[in-house]
Amino acid sequence: MNLRDKSGRRRKLILMIGTVTALMLGGCTGIDGSASSSAVSVTEFAASSANSAAAITGNRLYDGTYGIEAESDSSCFVIEMCNLSVQDGKMMAALTVKGNDYRYAFMGTPENAAADEKNRIKEVTGNGTETFLLPIEALDMDISCAVQKEDNKQWDTVTLRFVSASLPAEALKNDHQKRITDLGLSDGEYLIGTKLSGGSGKASVTSPAVLTVSDGKASVKVEFSSPYFDYVLLNGEKYLPVSSTGNSVFEIPVDSLDYEMPITADTTAMSKSHEIQYTICFNSSTIQQALDGGQE
Repeated sequence: MNLRDKSGRRRKLILMIGTVTALMLGGCTGIDGSASSSAVSVTEFAASSANSAAAITGNRLYDGTYGIEAESDSSCFVIEMCNLSVQDGKMMAALTVKGNDYRYAFMGTPENAAADEKNRIKEVTGNGTETFLLPIEALDMDISCAVQKEDNKQWDTVTLRFVSASLPAEALKNDHQKRITDLGLSDGEYLIGTKLSGGSGKASVTSPAVLTVSDGKASVKVEFSSPYFDYVLLNGEKYLPVSSTGNSVFEIPVDSLDYEMPITADTTAMSKSHEIQYTICFNSSTIQQALDGGQE
């Protein structure tokens, strides 16, 4: 189901990570770094039963803060960006809307919002925007939210939807995916089987690749089968080659293994540069210790 505004246009915006301070569910901050003291407990959660079966709850996501795509059915309540924070199965959305037209939000109906001052969520004002810190029980389902206009104090109903497909793949738990932190790897270098898919099928990567673990974080040096790749995009970040000769080599961070991680690689092999969509998979069952920098 696509949410549409009153003119029939789809309200769908691509949201960016990192523009709102990471929201810890025990104490959230606004986009200007100031503390928000508004109560955010859920008192109402109106949702369509028709779409609840496909909803994604917080226990299906790893803890962390992610950029997520959000939709609004209102042409007045225009979403500019959103960050979703997950902690212990609970989700909080820092929803930034255009303008300064709204004062409060409330997870429920306008009637209950008018009577329940305690659980109103006050806006955090930014530069031509407002951010509301909303508790979210599920993604991929319609959520009824009441919002109060600044000028006439009227409460209106807005239907929101947070789209799980816009999350980075490593945010979602599945039966096969493994987190680096779950593997118990000591600091050091390892070799790991690596496979590139997508594009025209002509490009490949060297396998095994070097996996480096340090303080619970990991990166992999990915060597392409061509010297003509000049950057890689991963989760909105650009990574440049770490080698100046031979094939293009990039060192990219890796949080999870055993899933198709989407990347974009730019090639200059043609008359002009082209960004090509690939997926890359690191196979945890192939991990082996690297000995003296060589391969076993």
